[in-house]
Amino acid sequence: MTKFSRERSRLRALLEAMGWAWGMLGLVIRRAIGPRKALVAFSAAGSGTGWGGDLRSTAMSAALGRMGWETCVFHPKIGARTRKLLARLLGVDIVFLQQTRSRHNDPALYSPVPCVLDVDDADIINPTQTQRIGAVAKGCVGVVAGSRYNAKLFAPWNSTIRVIWTGTYLRQVEGAKPNGQRARVVAWAPSDPFGYPAERQFIQKVVAAFPANANIEFRIYGVPEARSRELLDAFAPFDPHGFVRTMPFMPYSKFVDTLGEVAVGLQPICAEHEYSLGKSFGKVLAYLAADVAIVAADAIDHPLFFKDGVNGRLLPLDAQAWCDAAMALLDEPARRQEIVNAARASFLARLTTEAAAAQLAPLLSATLAKKPWPPMPRAT
Repeated sequence: MTKFSRERSRLRALLEAMGWAWGMLGLVIRRAIGPRKALVAFSAAGSGTGWGGDLRSTAMSAALGRMGWETCVFHPKIGARTRKLLARLLGVDIVFLQQTRSRHNDPALYSPVPCVLDVDDADIINPTQTQRIGAVAKGCVGVVAGSRYNAKLFAPWNSTIRVIWTGTYLRQVEGAKPNGQRARVVAWAPSDPFGYPAERQFIQKVVAAFPANANIEFRIYGVPEARSRELLDAFAPFDPHGFVRTMPFMPYSKFVDTLGEVAVGLQPICAEHEYSLGKSFGKVLAYLAADVAIVAADAIDHPLFFKDGVNGRLLPLDAQAWCDAAMALLDEPARRQEIVNAARASFLARLTTEAAAAQLAPLLSATLAKKPWPPMPRAT
């Protein structure tokens, strides 16, 4: 990172913090002089666009606001004393703790205000974190999990758990070609390909299965520029035809825009890697927003969303089968477009921020009324 880019990043962070502070001051004044509605404060573990703190906290806060709720977001960088002061001045009624990686996402800090914990990761399986995270879950009214697997991890600590899949506010890529007209580009889009070695090894086998005449570009996303050569070297024995191209980590909207050039996206989940099992829908959301045809593992909650051959391909982890599925999709553009159209309909009905907020609202209402949480729809 150059000196100029570092300074630009600091300025952007400062302006963001100033904008948040002025907005919070306005909310304090408005609630001090006017009628008060019940207020839900969202405390995200981070502020990176497209990450859990954005999709499951900041965006959810905005979506609930559009539904008539009074909400606010605690800036990730404010300290414990400021949080306690704001909770008192604002008269916060519920604190929504998104993830447990921030030391400030602890119900003890906000007591006696009830807290709801949101989890979309498997950090609790880390033996050094299990007791701490378990105590956080135990101190909350209930837990909202991003998948059935995460719900199972937290069941020993809190019996009130509901599954709400991560949704996204992005709908489509402006100017992107319909999938059936796209070039033969295949993608694997993890946040960090080095962080998921079991998945990376599987993808290496998939790349190796493509024939010399496949005529594809195989993109691997999330690769820091400084490690691009390292990843290409790791794939070289499996990529004799030079299909692989690395893509750097990039802002969420730009990342999704580049997926608008991709025909087929791969979403493997490796059972032997427990952190992989802890994923919610992850980059599937980006694929869906960009109208990418998806080949997904028949694991975690994928079978509850995908119907094989209808709105995607749902397969066991067999590298040759994944290669064959991708090749069939590439070779049949019209069929690929049909699958993408069906996936878009499923996506807009079930995996948007609004869909997630609509499921969260009844849980928050029950918390305010000090009543048991209602059951979730059977689909999730």
